[in-house]
Amino acid sequence: MVIVHGSDPVKREMEFTKRLAKEGISVLTYDKRGAGESGGVYAGPPVGTNNIDTTHLNLLADDASAAVYTFQTYLKDKKTPTGLVGFSQAGWIIPIAARKNPRIEFMVLFSCPTITTLEQLRFQFYSIGNKNFGDNHTEADVREHIKSDPDRYQFTATDPKISLNTLRFRGFGFLARKTYRTR
Repeated sequence: MVIVHGSDPVKREMEFTKRLAKEGISVLTYDKRGAGESGGVYAGPPVGTNNIDTTHLNLLADDASAAVYTFQTYLKDKKTPTGLVGFSQAGWIIPIAARKNPRIEFMVLFSCPTITTLEQLRFQFYSIGNKNFGDNHTEADVREHIKSDPDRYQFTATDPKISLNTLRFRGFGFLARKTYRTR
């Protein structure tokens, strides 16, 4: 498995890597672009359009795809299936990478978005700073807001469903205590 990062400027995911390796899973982890020893520029902050812009997500997907090619050169058994695993923002990145790279054979997504980047941004700004947000808003209120909030965010939104609908393999997503399977 290759670990794909969430939105923060994270270095190698060593604790998660060790946990997977302990279970006998071969893992490649790397510093996110612009973090740790990685080159490039980190596009932060975690909340903002530059971090979820379509061009940036495609760049991060290319990083993940390159990691798959690198990882496969080190595998002793060349028939070992290779996949991507990630949290949060990786839910937009991994399907893009999987759509582009035929060597990616599976994916595992934890707490990843299934809404567009624009809808996520609208939700973040709607709920930010409100510790009791869930107590004061219904799901219907939130859905209405993220669909109809005036567009003051000047960027092209990414819809993960577009990439997810083109994949030729199954993926697994975990959210809270439920498991969801694509296709």
